[in-house]
Amino acid sequence: MLSGGRVNGEARDDGVELRRKVGARRAGTDMSLTGIPLLALAGLTLVGFVTATVLLWSRCGRWRLVVRTLGVLLIEVAVVLSVGLAVNRSEQFYPSWAALAGDTGTQTTTAVAQAGELDDSLASRSTQPWRPASLPQWKLAGAPTMTVPPDYAAASKAPYPVLVVLGPATSVTKPVKGVVTVRLTPTPATTAEALRSLVPDLSRAVRVTAGGWALAAGMDDAALAGDLARSLPAQFRALALVQTSATAFPGALGVTPPGTTVAAVLPAPADRSAQPPTGVTFLTAAAPKAWSTAISWTTRQLSPPLAPPLQLPTGNIK
Repeated sequence: MLSGGRVNGEARDDGVELRRKVGARRAGTDMSLTGIPLLALAGLTLVGFVTATVLLWSRCGRWRLVVRTLGVLLIEVAVVLSVGLAVNRSEQFYPSWAALAGDTGTQTTTAVAQAGELDDSLASRSTQPWRPASLPQWKLAGAPTMTVPPDYAAASKAPYPVLVVLGPATSVTKPVKGVVTVRLTPTPATTAEALRSLVPDLSRAVRVTAGGWALAAGMDDAALAGDLARSLPAQFRALALVQTSATAFPGALGVTPPGTTVAAVLPAPADRSAQPPTGVTFLTAAAPKAWSTAISWTTRQLSPPLAPPLQLPTGNIK
């Protein structure tokens, strides 16, 4: 009968200690898939097959051909096994027997995008005014307009990239496939610092990606667009400016935001001697199609919506 006791003033559970030692002895008898003992055993097996084949090569009478064939095959298998074990030990493709059997200690989970506060209202209409908590600080000419793609309600778990449009009401006339569009009409009092809260506010309102967004702006808002992109590094992947003059670029935009691809939509082809800076594309579109050209270009720069489920590991490899 096992009982607990005290040794040198410390409590000890003899039963637990015994089970620990037995478990350790059992673990020691298991041959690791990447251990030296298994690799040595494979090498000895190869040597044994080679030795046996050489000794029996000219013996066994009428079974000689069968013995020779079997010996060569066994040698080949042992060579492949030994090399495979050596490579596996070096590269850790299968660190354990469980991993070799397909048990990697992972579970399949579904990454579900958090539902947006406006998801219910957007299920019946794709465009609506948006009045976030930070709206008074933005000092816009009116409430922003939010437009979601046609499949937004059906894809209830997919986050979408975002296109932020700084321009008039005519700049966005219909939903853009695969993109959540937010149109704002800035005033001279609107600042990039105030608009920084657009990202968290929009992330709560609808299902959107954390980054990789795009901007489109008119010439009057080029400075604001540039400041916003520079104040949120890596948030905006692309920026399109609708220019009213072929010679105005970069104009109020200033320094091109690092990490952001820029396009300037010009009303007429640029002079052949005018080469766009690195990372800038010149597009040509007359006034009626300038905004649609800018929006079409920006959306092509965006990644498609993330479609669940995502397979995520939730355990350690055994």
